[in-house]
This record gives sequence, C-alpha cells and structure tokens, in this order.
Amino acid sequence: MFPWFVPIAIGSAAGFQCFNSALDVLPISPPPGKYSGKDRHRWRNAATSFFNSLFMSPIVVYCLINHPRVWTDPIGYYSTFADAGFAILAGYMVYDTYDILVHTNINKVYGLITHHFIIGSSMCILSYEKLAMGVIYIGLLTEVHAIFLHSRQLLIMYGISKSSTLYSVHKSVNLVTFVTFRLAPLLFCCYGSYTMINKSFVILYYVLPCFTSAIFFINVVLLWRLVCSDVLVKGGKEQHILDG
Repeated sequence: MFPWFVPIAIGSAAGFQCFNSALDVLPISPPPGKYSGKDRHRWRNAATSFFNSLFMSPIVVYCLINHPRVWTDPIGYYSTFADAGFAILAGYMVYDTYDILVHTNINKVYGLITHHFIIGSSMCILSYEKLAMGVIYIGLLTEVHAIFLHSRQLLIMYGISKSSTLYSVHKSVNLVTFVTFRLAPLLFCCYGSYTMINKSFVILYYVLPCFTSAIFFINVVLLWRLVCSDVLVKGGKEQHILDG
C-alpha cells in the first residue's frame, strides 16, 4: 500500500469536515427557508459534495489523459499520483458517511451508505494490491457527472423552478452526462472486474466483481429516480434522489 495512503485519507476527511463547518462562517448565503434552519446541514453536505466533485474531477481527467497505461493496461497500471487520488476520495467517503449518520436516520440513506462503504473499501484494497487501478479510474469518470448531480440538488435547494430555462438546460446535461460519464464507465468497470483479473489475485478476483456490480445496480436505481423526479413526475414534493 502507498505509505501515505492513510495519512492522506485522514487529512482528506478532516479537510472536508473543515470545509463543511466553514460554510457557516464564510460569506456564502445559504438557501432560504428550511435550509437556513433545521435542514442547514443538508445544504452544507450538498455544497461539500459539490466541492469534492470539482476537486476530484481534474485528478481523474489528468490520470486518464497523461497516463496512457490506464487504457492499455488497466489492471497493471499504477502511479503514486493515482494512489493519492484514491486516498483523497476514500477520505471524502469517510467524512460523508460520518456527516450523514450524524444528521440522518440510516434507514433513509442505506443505499448511499452502502455505496460509500463499497467505494472506500475498493480504494483500500486496490491501493494495497497495487492492481486494477486503471479499471477503477475509468469508472471514476463518475466524478465529472457528480458535478451536475450535486449542483442539481443545490439548484433545488435555492428554489430554482423546475420549469425555468436554467433548470431545463441543467436537467438535459445532467441526464446526458449520467449515461456517458457514469453508467458507461461503470459498465466498463463491471466488464473489467469480471474478465481482466487473474485468479491468482484472490481478493480482487472474488470481491471486485461483486463490488462493481453492486455500484452499477445502485446507479441504475439512481438514474431511475432521477428520471422519475425530473421527467416523469410533474410537481409534488421534492425528495433527495440519493435517499433510500
């Protein structure tokens, strides 16, 4: 395992928590209504998740563009920069899990908690084995789409009408990037984890296919909720599509 993995992950978790807390003192206006009061923690969480996506996306894109081995040898690819990116993302998962459990009933967010556990565990296992990083980094193109997923939540919190031009354009971009930068890369992760890993790597051979399949299924459910909320259902009470 990359010797700085654990310190970077701890520093990442602490850094995201500090960013979350700083939103209460920075000159940033929170959304009106309940997000300024009892649900203020949800706004801070959404803003921090949005920040994480903005931070992680350039790391992922840099590795995919500047490290050709990601594409030519996704199983054997390894770099300390990519490993550090894993550590940062694992730290974010720890922070976000803690923040959610502190403020939300676990029965409402078990899908998200499962997602975070699988991603965080995968980061640790792959860092330890120094294998299959290319497969997962292609899958981490989901961070590009996450920019639109979390900004959608912020638009709703700030009261932007779903019938507005801004939301309509954002909705279209969000759905297109969901398929191109989330489902397609995750489908490749599933394919790679089932077909590219040698049996000699016991943990990866048996665990990674289960993890990638679970993440793909969770995201198919997420897409359905997104389509229901933004396309099929007109009006009604807005629910965080990651809940449940």
